[in-house]
Amino acid sequence: MQLNKKIVLLVSALVGLVATLLMMKVIETRSSLSMVSVVVARENLDQGAVIEARQVQRADWPASTAPPDAYRSIEDVTQRMVRSDIVAGELLLPGKLWPLGSKGGLFDLISPGSRAVSVKVNDVAGLDADSLVGAYVDILLSTRDDNNQPISRMVLQHVQVLSVPQAPASASGQKNTARRAVTAVTLQVSPQDAERLDLARSIGSLTLALRNQGDLLSSHPQGAGKDSLIPSSPVAATNSTGERSAPWTPPPTQPAIEVIRGLQKQAAP
Repeated sequence: MQLNKKIVLLVSALVGLVATLLMMKVIETRSSLSMVSVVVARENLDQGAVIEARQVQRADWPASTAPPDAYRSIEDVTQRMVRSDIVAGELLLPGKLWPLGSKGGLFDLISPGSRAVSVKVNDVAGLDADSLVGAYVDILLSTRDDNNQPISRMVLQHVQVLSVPQAPASASGQKNTARRAVTAVTLQVSPQDAERLDLARSIGSLTLALRNQGDLLSSHPQGAGKDSLIPSSPVAATNSTGERSAPWTPPPTQPAIEVIRGLQKQAAP
């Protein structure tokens, strides 16, 4: 009986020792975890909203995962305009906010070194103008060659749409929300492409070709002309069974033989 009590006491002591060591390890790990103070959203912030001090707060964040450009002071973000939606608890980063004093206009959307060019395009029906903003498109030019034949060429690829003209307001002041055809867009291009785009719109009409937003590859099309759509060579006919037959050609003419008898002339039999 005494032996069993000693065994129980020894096991209890070992369990307690292991638990103590584990607790010390946890405390040591937590104390060694470096924390930094960053600014996070206290509530949801919608795009275009101007941040007030009451809408944000400081919070401890593990230094190992905190972005180096995260804001550390509430004063750094107050009176800044929200560039894209921010959810409660999200870190505030420079990419989410417009520069101090900015009104979030079109000029703020232009990347340094780029240009914004507005052009008219052929009707793009069935597309929501808001969904087109930010999309990447290719630009097609439709014009005529030196022989006055219609041709189509791709002049620019992977161009970002910055904005689309807004729908005009009605007489009552209400914005027209009906879906409409897109007839003009503002594109972000390099200075060199701005020159090409300006030239292209002066010699023909432009059309937008939508592309997958993750597609970064550039193709090298040769352009399309009338001959590529309507071949000039004869097209083989199709018989009743669906089989293609050779094009019909007239039979060759045989030379005629004439017989002259005195003053009379007649064809030979």
